[in-house]
Amino acid sequence: MANFLGRANLVSGLAEGGAAQTVLGRIPLTRAAVGSAVLCLRPEQLRLVAGPADPASAGAEVIQREFGGATVTYTVRLKEGQPKELLVREPASGTLWAEGSQVQVQVQGAGHPLP
Repeated sequence: MANFLGRANLVSGLAEGGAAQTVLGRIPLTRAAVGSAVLCLRPEQLRLVAGPADPASAGAEVIQREFGGATVTYTVRLKEGQPKELLVREPASGTLWAEGSQVQVQVQGAGHPLP
């Protein structure tokens, strides 16, 4: 996680033009890149879902949740790959995941490759 960017997730991947292959699946990019890349993903861009493993998501366990009014911020630990932990911010009106829940992490929108 990167604090100098606000609360953000930094995810490594291999960029191929307009998308990058990462532990979270293939993610579209905000600008073209080629080769090794570090993507910035805001916690709001990640979603937790139940269900079996899917190539477009990554398996994880909820290890912490923090209520913040209209939102809930989860810390999840990936079952494999790097980074090991991600922040996910979801509306409090949605599914409330308990600590220990087994989930899939999906990305919504594009990742921003850092220079």
